[in-house]
Amino acid sequence: MRFSVVVPVYNVEEYIEKCLSSILNQTYSNFEVIIVDDGSTDGSFKIIDKFVNKDKRFMVFKKQNGGLSDARNYGIKYVTGDYLLFVDSDDYIGEDLLLKLNNVLSKAQTDLVTFNSVVCDDSGKVINKRDIPEYVNKDINLIIKELITRPFVEPAWLYCYKVKFWRKYNFKYKKGMYHEDFGLTPLILLNARSISSINYYGYFYVQRAGSITKSSEYDKILKKCNDFYIQYFDLIKNFKKIKDCLMKDILLSYMSECLILKLRGLNDEDYKKYFSLIKKNHVISRIKPYNLKKFIKKIVALISPKLYIKLFF
Repeated sequence: MRFSVVVPVYNVEEYIEKCLSSILNQTYSNFEVIIVDDGSTDGSFKIIDKFVNKDKRFMVFKKQNGGLSDARNYGIKYVTGDYLLFVDSDDYIGEDLLLKLNNVLSKAQTDLVTFNSVVCDDSGKVINKRDIPEYVNKDINLIIKELITRPFVEPAWLYCYKVKFWRKYNFKYKKGMYHEDFGLTPLILLNARSISSINYYGYFYVQRAGSITKSSEYDKILKKCNDFYIQYFDLIKNFKKIKDCLMKDILLSYMSECLILKLRGLNDEDYKKYFSLIKKNHVISRIKPYNLKKFIKKIVALISPKLYIKLFF
């Protein structure tokens, strides 16, 4: 099994060496690394160049800055492996990740494989963990229901993707969006016909100061909410093309709850604006009460999104 690892890079000279070293030191050797330098202006390229010169499995492509989505889409064009992974340039992976993936894929070449992850700070201190049981080619409906009970569902780096599956549907991230994986991963999950999982901490997500997810600047908070809103309704349009099924209902519920959660942090004026849009476009009605907890959450959301956020998040 050959793996292709796509690493988008933009001004991460403090982190890129650890990231690339974690890939270089994998205990499984059949892989390629496609590094996309997305117009870095710091010393990132000098560090990348050392890896490219040291190991022929590492390749670098330079382009004008277009953002994370654009860099990922660009890198995918050069993939030649059987399976694809994304590693963000300020994160790193466990040394046995590719070996563990190869072991499960030798049993069943599923469309997707997911794995455990750790959220840590710059010093390596653990903030949160995401665990999921190990399974091979489990019933897709059960898997989706299990995934949405975990801390993360949509991060692009949380899955290993079959390249033929990816190219069959021509998946692409929307350029210029915050949390662009929210706008694509639910669609990927809905189109997958088989998913496996490994109970291994394969990905270490570093929450660094000034990152997109940690920034407290209000204009970014507002843009995140707006981008979620845009991508939510893009997904709704795409979901309409797919026949009704339990998976579809489960994912729509998850997406709707994510959008409501984005109201958190908005000032009163913007909160009223977005709540009005959410109400007008029947977002809360898409929360499906397929168990008691979901039923209660839906009732609370209908009464007060602020109370919903306070109680459940």
